[in-house]
Amino acid sequence: MNICGIELKANNVILVVLKNNEYIDIKIKKLILEDDEKQEDIRKFCNEFLDFLQKNEIEKVKLVLPKDSVLALNAAHDEILHRMNLHRDYCESLSIPLEKTQRDFTLELADEYINGTWSNPVSGPFIK
Repeated sequence: MNICGIELKANNVILVVLKNNEYIDIKIKKLILEDDEKQEDIRKFCNEFLDFLQKNEIEKVKLVLPKDSVLALNAAHDEILHRMNLHRDYCESLSIPLEKTQRDFTLELADEYINGTWSNPVSGPFIK
């Protein structure tokens, strides 16, 4: 079975191919999306990626996350749970119903991260 691992870095896709769990040296190791706002560039990128998959007879594609990405996701998840627990304790102390859902806390944290008011302890602040 041919498997393609991809890592996303900015506008680049880094490619690696395994055939029967053995690394295969491939000619194309990276694809670039020139401008993600131009339909022509997106179409070109998609065609190049599909061509790559067909030429290398890829049966499965796996997204490869750097180790710190998983840790960063866990840190954000822990922060959301912490905020939810504080909110629950506050509402219970006043005998009022919970006003927020997990989705609310997730959206608030994402907004704070993008606006620079929350920094992920693993990956650091959001960089525009």
